[in-house]
Parts: sequence; structure tokens; C-alpha cells
Amino acid sequence: MDRGCFLLAIVLLFSLAGLAQQSPGEEKIDPVLKAEMARHGRKASASLIFPCIIYTKHPEALRKKGIAVNSVLPTFVTAQLTGNQVFKLAKMPEVTYIECPKPDHTQAPGHDF
Repeated sequence: MDRGCFLLAIVLLFSLAGLAQQSPGEEKIDPVLKAEMARHGRKASASLIFPCIIYTKHPEALRKKGIAVNSVLPTFVTAQLTGNQVFKLAKMPEVTYIECPKPDHTQAPGHDF
């Protein structure tokens, strides 16, 4: 095996090892939301509340897990979640993605329509 192939194999191995360290369902969590939770550390897990958009067609499954769902639309719901709840819901097969709301800059004063 030449040196280039060996280095490529090592890089690939470390990349796959990084993916294996993710918790189940973690790929369903918005990177911005993950970063915000990480910024607050352990405090985010139990006590801080994050506004979330949860993509699911099964809001009743969330309610059965004790989640107080706010708005219900055909493909997503909104809820206020702790970090622990975010990770718990991400493991559910009924949930496809969880993200934090993004600002809508198109409604800013002076924006041309």
C-alpha cells in the first residue's frame, strides 16, 4: 500500500470513529441548537429551556413522552424543551429533526419586497 492510500485510510478511520461517538439520534439535532446547548454546559440539560421546532407527523407520540406541545402543523410542532428532552426526543423514530427557530430577516424594517 503506498503512502497516499495509507494516509487516506487513516483519515477515513478517524472520521468513522467520530461518527460512532455520536449518541443515537444526535444527527437529528440542529447544529446551532447543539452548539447553544453545549455553550451552557450541564445547566442546559436540566434547567434551561430552548424554543424548538420538532419535525414529526405524530404529535401524540411527543405528548405521551410528557412534552407540552405548543403549535401543531402537518409536518412539525413547536415546544419549549430542556436539553435532556431534546436528546430524548431525537431518539424517537417519530421525530425526523429538531431545530431552534431562526430569525426571519425578510421582515426587517427597510427590506424591499
